[in-house]
Amino acid sequence: MTQDLLVRLKLNNKNHSIVAVESFQSDPKLQVENLKRNDARIIVLNMYSSKARLVFCWAHKLGFLNGSTERVWLIPGFYSMNWWNETDTICTPAELKNAINHVILTDTINLRTDGKRAISGVTTSEYEKNLQQWPLANKYKPSPYHPYGYDTAWAVALALNSTLTIMKANPQKYQNKLLENFTYTDSDMLDLLKKEMFALYFEDGTRNLVGIYDGINNKLNYIGGSPKFYWRNRKVPTDGSHIISIITPLEVNFSAAVVIATISFLGIPFSLTILCINNKYRHVRSIKASSPTVNIFICVGGVLMYMANIAYSLFQGIKYQSVDPLVIVTLCEIWKWFLPIGFTLSMGAIASKAFRIYVIYASVQGKPRRRKISDKSLMKLIGIFLLIDIIILSLWSIIDPLRMTTTVVERT
Repeated sequence: MTQDLLVRLKLNNKNHSIVAVESFQSDPKLQVENLKRNDARIIVLNMYSSKARLVFCWAHKLGFLNGSTERVWLIPGFYSMNWWNETDTICTPAELKNAINHVILTDTINLRTDGKRAISGVTTSEYEKNLQQWPLANKYKPSPYHPYGYDTAWAVALALNSTLTIMKANPQKYQNKLLENFTYTDSDMLDLLKKEMFALYFEDGTRNLVGIYDGINNKLNYIGGSPKFYWRNRKVPTDGSHIISIITPLEVNFSAAVVIATISFLGIPFSLTILCINNKYRHVRSIKASSPTVNIFICVGGVLMYMANIAYSLFQGIKYQSVDPLVIVTLCEIWKWFLPIGFTLSMGAIASKAFRIYVIYASVQGKPRRRKISDKSLMKLIGIFLLIDIIILSLWSIIDPLRMTTTVVERT
């Protein structure tokens, strides 16, 4: 049985794996430890009840039956009633009873259960009734294997009858022989008998607590049309160690994002107002001295940085929502481009004006050096800074464009 089961599992290895095949003579402790180490989830026992008690006892002692991990045990169904109620292990009968709770028993069907008439022409109930009418039926303890004797007699009779029919139909081939002419040295008649015996069709199957397995048609029929398993803790066992990922998004607080976006939104008209004042009163001495042309870059840079803040705040608010990924990437691109360019325009303009003041008033041998630097020269300097930004950002967008990814930054 064990070898046949292994062959079937290997041939149909679609959604399962054989993690261990164990055997023992007296003490299964090491074998149970190996099953636990390999995290076996479906365990099939092919042994007598005395050995099964040892296995379940060690499974109990080694914590292989803990409630946090569910397992399915399949054991033979020919064990006697209360087979665990023995004291031949280091476990008590109560511990064994708790250990074997919710196991699945498999056994061979000796009598058909569908109510149909067999080849003999009788149903199961009629057969049992005839058996009870046998004169010596009450003198012997009934055996669960009595149908085998009945089937054997019918198998012999059917095989002999079929053999005789073939021999009569082919008298020349079998030299006009009949059954009474059979000898053990007659290979032709022996081969014919064996062929007809193996050609017989006897329905068989395997029974467990919830259904009947038809070995001929390779089909499991559940009693009542659906499986009615009573699992431990009322939940179906898992077939392996399942890792549950708990995702905690790292994001800016939504309230803080709203505040930042609001302030940035208000900063845009403020910067535009300053820009209008700068252009309107650019000939006023105080404003003219501050280089109104360069001030334009400062205001435009501020507007771009405010827009970058707004885009980033919107990104934080919708990045975990069911929106088009293109929208997410677009907001990221706006933030990626507008923030550094806006910073370069504003701080580049301020740095260029500071550089001009340094050049004009820096002393040479203790005497101020009067040198004029035009706004056009400052704009060229700002343009150089801006060109560096554009080159870096363009290479970034081409070589490693922005995309949505999930990164595990902490695993517990």
